[in-house]
Amino acid sequence: MIIELTQKPGANQSKKLNKRLAKLDELLQALGKKDLPEKAEEVINTAVHSVNHFHGNENELASQVKTAYSSLYSYVTKELNLVPKGFYQQMWIGLGMALFGMPIGIAMGSALGNFAFLGIGPALGLPIGIAIGTQKDKKAEEEGRQLDMSI
Repeated sequence: MIIELTQKPGANQSKKLNKRLAKLDELLQALGKKDLPEKAEEVINTAVHSVNHFHGNENELASQVKTAYSSLYSYVTKELNLVPKGFYQQMWIGLGMALFGMPIGIAMGSALGNFAFLGIGPALGLPIGIAIGTQKDKKAEEEGRQLDMSI
């Protein structure tokens, strides 16, 4: 069982700290809905415990929350293969422009003898990346690997 975050966003805290606490809480809520192995729960609870029992000023706490969120997010995506909604689409937008768009642009520019057409390639790679990313997000949802949260 995942322990709850006792540090909650409050009116007397900075916007930065409130935003980071809300993000971490959203991740923990999404993970709480999944059936996780014991080792994963231990890793998550250790990170939450470090935030809950942190004694320091707001800036140090904000830094601690950011570190906990980053480490948990990395662990969840790499080790547990769980991803938030839109994860693959966001990743593949850039990859589509780079992997498909640039070669298309270079080919068009050299074939037409005018490298002004180089800029058309990324515009063509963008929808390709969106399509691949959307397909991968849909597959992750069907396999039950998608977290109930957005990036």
